[in-house]
Parts: sequence; structure tokens; C-alpha cells
Amino acid sequence: MEVLQKPKDVFKAQKGKGDIGKGVMNFAIAYLIVGVIYAIFAIAVPVAAVTILFSTLIGGIIGSFIGVGVLYLVAMLLGGKGSFEDMYYLLSIFAAPITILGIIPFVGFLASLYGLYLLTLAIMEVHGFDTLKAVLVWLIPAIVVGVLVAVVFAAFFATLFGAGAFGAMGGKLPY
Repeated sequence: MEVLQKPKDVFKAQKGKGDIGKGVMNFAIAYLIVGVIYAIFAIAVPVAAVTILFSTLIGGIIGSFIGVGVLYLVAMLLGGKGSFEDMYYLLSIFAAPITILGIIPFVGFLASLYGLYLLTLAIMEVHGFDTLKAVLVWLIPAIVVGVLVAVVFAAFFATLFGAGAFGAMGGKLPY
């Protein structure tokens, strides 16, 4: 919880002290707690509850490697000097409280915004970046994903309405 109150001090003190194993443990705790909370809502169907619990835990850990890996790659492209281990561990430190708060309506939105602030500070500490470069590390992938989602939706709707227009013409081309 100290990381939520004094993030700069915690990140500075913890840099170089963690490893992948400690990071996995931190992420696992976060996703285990969230998985238990979600499973409680599905307790009427025990198989679903167990599936939710394990898929949240395993998916969360796998997702943490993918997410931190993408951020690390962008940081390296921007000239970052830090290690993947440091980045993974520092990001894992605040994973539990932010992830748990993230499931509460409205509080989750505020926690996510604060999580972006913590993410920026952690990236600054790991890679020695200024604020702009640290923000670009998470903003670039967010923009790329946003554009990809927009393209997929545009293609879907173009196909849907294009097929409808084609059908409205009796399935015949106008030429």
C-alpha cells in the first residue's frame, strides 16, 4: 500500500531488488483476489466459478508478461536503458491494489487513472526517462490498439452494410 502513497520513493528503493519471480507473485496475488471475487458471483455454477478463478489467474499472469513486454519493447525503441526484470517487478508492485480497485464501478476508473500515473513514474525510474518519454511508452501502444480496433469495427460495419446494400439490389451488380 505504501506504493500508492509514496510511489517515487518506493520505486527508487525497489529498483534492482526484485526479479521475475517476485513480480509473478505480485501479479498472481492481484489476479487471484480478483478471480475469487468474480468466482463468488458465479458460485451457483461451481464449474463456472472454478473456471473463472483459474482463467483470471493464468490469463492475468500471461497478460502481465505480454503487456510489460510490449511496454518494454516501446521503451527500448525510445532509448530505454532499464532491464525487463526491473520493469516487470516495479509494475507488479502496484498491480494488486490497482487491479482490485479496478473492479469497483467509478472507483475503478479513478484507480485506472492513478495506475497510469504510477506506470509513468515506474517507467521513468526504470529507464531514466523524462515524463514525456515515459508517457509515450504506454500511449503509443494504446493508440496502436485503438486504431486497430477502429479499423476492425469499420471493416465489420462496411461488410455488414455493404452486404445489405448488395442484397437490396437483388444480389446483382449494377453493371
